[in-house]
Amino acid sequence: MMPDIVLHPETAAAISRLIASPPQSLMIIGPAGSGRSALARHLAIRLLDTQSPGDHPQYRVISAADGIEAIRNLQHFASLKVPGADAAVNRIAVVEQAEQLGIEAQNAFLKLLEEPPKGTLLMLLTTHGSALLPTIQSRVQSLTVRAPQNEALHRHFSDLGHDQKSIQQVTLMTGGLPGLATALLDGDATHPLYAAAEQARQLLRLSTFERLATVDSLAKQKETAIQTVIMLCRMAAAALRQMAQVPTPEAGKRVATWQRILTASDQAATQLRQNGQPKLVLTELMLAL
Repeated sequence: MMPDIVLHPETAAAISRLIASPPQSLMIIGPAGSGRSALARHLAIRLLDTQSPGDHPQYRVISAADGIEAIRNLQHFASLKVPGADAAVNRIAVVEQAEQLGIEAQNAFLKLLEEPPKGTLLMLLTTHGSALLPTIQSRVQSLTVRAPQNEALHRHFSDLGHDQKSIQQVTLMTGGLPGLATALLDGDATHPLYAAAEQARQLLRLSTFERLATVDSLAKQKETAIQTVIMLCRMAAAALRQMAQVPTPEAGKRVATWQRILTASDQAATQLRQNGQPKLVLTELMLAL
């Protein structure tokens, strides 16, 4: 169990093995909202023996969205000597959203992997490792974040003081993604999926007319629109799974509603990814919800 996230037992066991025998490079794979950043922080807490990784001089987090310049800054950071350090890991560098690294940036990062500085742990956080060069994939140890069971999520968030109704709502709308569920329960608007989750929740509360009124503004934010539609898919899929586990005589109408939402949002997500016209795609979705 991690301090700010709950894990599947297999993921927790893998983390324990990594702490006991840390590699020089690690790729943490999981969907956005699965808690990859929390895992990186936990490893830093344990390996650097600190309670506040963000304040530790030998802990650095960069975003792949910043491109080659971010990797160059990382190369400089890794080249600096760590004074008086003799631990197996005395410096940790984390690249978030690694799937967004361009070829030039990946080749620059590859040089670090080929000659890693002693005591430095390089971590790549990504939704899928296949987006990275095969030469990078072959040089890193991989850890896939498995989704925890709903019972474990409820127990974890209940122990943190959240009420059962809020926990139920959040785990349903996130599809059981613990990192995003934590952000929603804590009101952490800095989480990259927070806005999309709130948008999805709001859309389901609005009338058809009110939903149509949101199309123009949402269409201008394509990435947010895609994430919002994906969130609707997750919410619908989770609701259907829950109703299948606990069937009730009056559930038929609700099942049909969630099936309609799942079909419409899945189709919209595909069209938006394929560069369909956002305004048209979103209009059709709002009419179908």
